Amino acid sequence: MLVTGILLGLVFQAAGDESNVVRVTTWGGSYKNTYEKVAPIFEKENNAKIEWHVGTNESFMVKARQGQVDVVTNTILQSVEGEMDALWADLDPAKIPNMANLFKVANYSKNTIFTNVGPYNLIYNDEKVKTPPTWEDMWNPAYKNRVILYPFHSVGTTCLLIWLAEKGGGGIDKIEPGMNRLAELQKSGNLIGMPTGEAEMISLYELKEAWIGPLTNGRVKDLWNKGASFIKVVHPQPTFGMITAMNVVKTTKNPNLAMKFVDFCLGIACQEAFAVNNLYAPTVKNVKTPDELQPLMLNEADMNRLYMVDWVKVNKLRAQWQEQWTKLTTK
Repeated sequence: MLVTGILLGLVFQAAGDESNVVRVTTWGGSYKNTYEKVAPIFEKENNAKIEWHVGTNESFMVKARQGQVDVVTNTILQSVEGEMDALWADLDPAKIPNMANLFKVANYSKNTIFTNVGPYNLIYNDEKVKTPPTWEDMWNPAYKNRVILYPFHSVGTTCLLIWLAEKGGGGIDKIEPGMNRLAELQKSGNLIGMPTGEAEMISLYELKEAWIGPLTNGRVKDLWNKGASFIKVVHPQPTFGMITAMNVVKTTKNPNLAMKFVDFCLGIACQEAFAVNNLYAPTVKNVKTPDELQPLMLNEADMNRLYMVDWVKVNKLRAQWQEQWTKLTTK
């Protein structure tokens, strides 16, 4: 009986320990590093443990579908995909009181909030590019074999594609003008490529192989930390947002702890950490960022002017667009 009691006690203890674990997806590198700087605060306040699941946007969705994570950090594109598939729980403002401080644009839906936003900057090598460029300057013949873009399916390139379509008389429902214009960039010889990883993009900029293209604030900071002072930043119009969205998985066994983690991410400690370490702007009104960082970060007015698209429609069309792009660029 004594042995049985001890074994039962161990089982209940293990179950109790598991109930105090929240499983969270994150990108690697500087994003995970910042999460880990503030994680001990959350863990101490809640007598909990965070289990990080590092990977890609697509792997996060697989884990969410399989019930392997509780909270998903992801791009707006994947968050909306999850909404369409009813993967997410409704966010409870009573359990997430910091939602009351969200900027209007950051309170996206009943399932999705934005935890930070960085612009897709247009960066350039000022030793080679003497005038601060615009998006259209990527087509300048002077930059042959010197331009890079994010992958075709990324949020930044998707926004660029739709904007180019609009400029050409089309739009999200008539994407061909944008598709053709983007294909021109490749066929002109200006485009080196569309690397799948930001590490490769950083390397191309650092080695001065790429002179011009988009990059998010956190990765610009990585370049500067490597001594690449020749890299300069412009914020051309329109502003495409690198939006970090957050969701709680509907099947989580720890909904209360998951909601507490979302609340923590909207709190001052976490918001300030991503502002200072990654240059990603807070999405709540009660956080003050250092004066020296403000020129690089979006403010509330900037966020309200973000180039936003119908992400539901994008999710429905993106497989078709990918097929069109492949056909256009492999002829």
